[in-house]
Amino acid sequence: MQAALEQTIEHLNEVFVLHLPNERFMSAILSNINHEGELRAIIAGHPPLIIIPANGGDPIALRGKAPMLGIVSKPLFKVQEVKYDLMPGDKGILYTDGIYERANSEGEMFGIDKLKNFLKENRTQDMDSLLSQLLEHVDAFTQGETAHDDITLVAFEYINSGASLQS
Repeated sequence: MQAALEQTIEHLNEVFVLHLPNERFMSAILSNINHEGELRAIIAGHPPLIIIPANGGDPIALRGKAPMLGIVSKPLFKVQEVKYDLMPGDKGILYTDGIYERANSEGEMFGIDKLKNFLKENRTQDMDSLLSQLLEHVDAFTQGETAHDDITLVAFEYINSGASLQS
């Protein structure tokens, strides 16, 4: 699977290098989770993917090693895959910088640490509640200050059904 992820992100990068206007670039996460819970991802200039362990441990920020897409071509564009073995009940949160860069009237940003603390304290909620309460929590922190960047949240929960593939 590594080769497929790597080839895909490298191809996307080359397309963006050729077609994005100067001074434009993109961040991305390209990932795969297999039936055994092995998560593989290439994180290209994107905020960390946060894993919320079902066992009660602290949230884990999986950070990428690849540059943003559209800035440099091969051979300077290097990728490194991130791996994590998910356990049943583990949750993952992907988000844009519009979440943690939201600031209150004093200019203090919400930040990744506050994001991780919120996720730790609210880990037992179902996904819909977790995401909606996160947005409410960020809004409360910013005291009604307008968001100046896009806000996107994507979440998943790994559930091992015990099913096996047979040929």
